[in-house]
Amino acid sequence: NSYGTTCIVTEVEFPLAPSQNWMEVIIAFESIQDALNFCFEASQSPTIDAKSISCFQSTLPEVLPEIRELTPPKHHVVVVNVSYGSQVPTLTLATEFNGCITRAELARAESLENYSWNYSMRHHTRYLGQEKDFWSVFEFEFPPGSDALMNMMTSFPYILCHLEIVKNKKGQPLAVGFGIHQRLDTELVIQHFTQNNVKYLTPEMYQLSEEVNPALGSVREWKSQWDPRHLLNPGKLE
Repeated sequence: NSYGTTCIVTEVEFPLAPSQNWMEVIIAFESIQDALNFCFEASQSPTIDAKSISCFQSTLPEVLPEIRELTPPKHHVVVVNVSYGSQVPTLTLATEFNGCITRAELARAESLENYSWNYSMRHHTRYLGQEKDFWSVFEFEFPPGSDALMNMMTSFPYILCHLEIVKNKKGQPLAVGFGIHQRLDTELVIQHFTQNNVKYLTPEMYQLSEEVNPALGSVREWKSQWDPRHLLNPGKLE
């Protein structure tokens, strides 16, 4: 998110957790509101130990064969990876929100968890359509109970929408929305949501401008000082 202006990563250190079996649960919903309510409830449930929770608007499975095979037509899909002991409360909660379980089994190497993260989805969707297509990619944070998410789906029905459920520093769940479309004016979408007090994250556009992110001026100045030959991410900010 610093546009390649800070460094080249040569070493990464991270903590490890005890290994355990994970269950992959695929749930289909006729209502996107039911799907979202399930996601937020599952992320807050003391009986559900979830590694990942993601939601796919009904238009997205239509272009992703691996998910389409497990989804009834025109249904929204939730992919949940939970600990083995959380399987029963997960299935019970899904039923409470009118969800239809299409798969519940031990996670495999070819798990759909690969589609659960916004940035891995960016990798999968880059192959949609023709190579000449330009795909705008953007992310927003939607708190629980917000009408902004439903507003986006109504105002921009041609967006392919993917949601990753994360938690903020206070432990409150947020839906990080990820949207793409080859004909989409990303700055128009950003303007639409900032007017509705929705926080947007770094938009994935090839070239950025101060209209999209007012802080870019100082970033560009810093990059010119420490990378005068523009070796890091060339062309992104110049």
